[in-house]
Amino acid sequence: MSQREELIVLIASKVHADYCEDEYRDFFNRLENIKKEGNINNPGDMLRQACFDGDVKRNDIFLDNAWLQFNQTLANAMFSDYEAFRMVIEQGGIELKDFAFRELTEEEMVEMRQSGDYLIESQEENILRPFSKLSLDSKKENLAAALGAFNVYEQLSKAGVSIDDMEHDPKIRNLIGVAIHTDWLKRNMDHEDDNIKVPFSDLTEQAKEQDLTVFGALLYVVKKDLDRYQIKPEPNHQIPDYIAQEKEVLSNKKSM
Repeated sequence: MSQREELIVLIASKVHADYCEDEYRDFFNRLENIKKEGNINNPGDMLRQACFDGDVKRNDIFLDNAWLQFNQTLANAMFSDYEAFRMVIEQGGIELKDFAFRELTEEEMVEMRQSGDYLIESQEENILRPFSKLSLDSKKENLAAALGAFNVYEQLSKAGVSIDDMEHDPKIRNLIGVAIHTDWLKRNMDHEDDNIKVPFSDLTEQAKEQDLTVFGALLYVVKKDLDRYQIKPEPNHQIPDYIAQEKEVLSNKKSM
């Protein structure tokens, strides 16, 4: 595996790990609120109810009752202490799953059905797992986004833009957002939400931050090993016209 390929996999893995951590945090917040409301007293029922965000089911949960009974102090603490909650998950007291529709190969189906991470009837895969364990279908969008982020990082680095500017300069940050969003548009013109098939400048602040998330993961990985992943400037290298590229992609959308 080349350094470039290695970096892209690390970026994709970081983005997915952050997604999983957000899912765990959201579940814990719902669980904490359920405990505070006091309408449900049974711990198992509280955990099962926390799988729902309003009427929408977000997670499936599996309990190792023997483990929970043997580790009652930690099990009780997880309802109000996030670190305790994560420790219970890491030690196997509870397992959270997040199922999403995916197209798996026959080999992947067999492997994941044995572990309970694939539901053949609904063709759903549990994606609340380490990136390395996911199907190719689950990995592909993160890898594509990581490749897009790498390409932007490479172009900016060769043009002499520092990592500090990539992190903090508003103009550079906006250019990065435009480039990342344009890359996403190229891959997702059939996306059902027309509200995000617009120029980067027209996105909500939340949507803009989502576009920049993958680049943030890239910078996190690069900064951990600058000697390996930093790209040196090249004479006369120019930053691509990302605004023009965005306009071209969106104009093609209108003509479809």
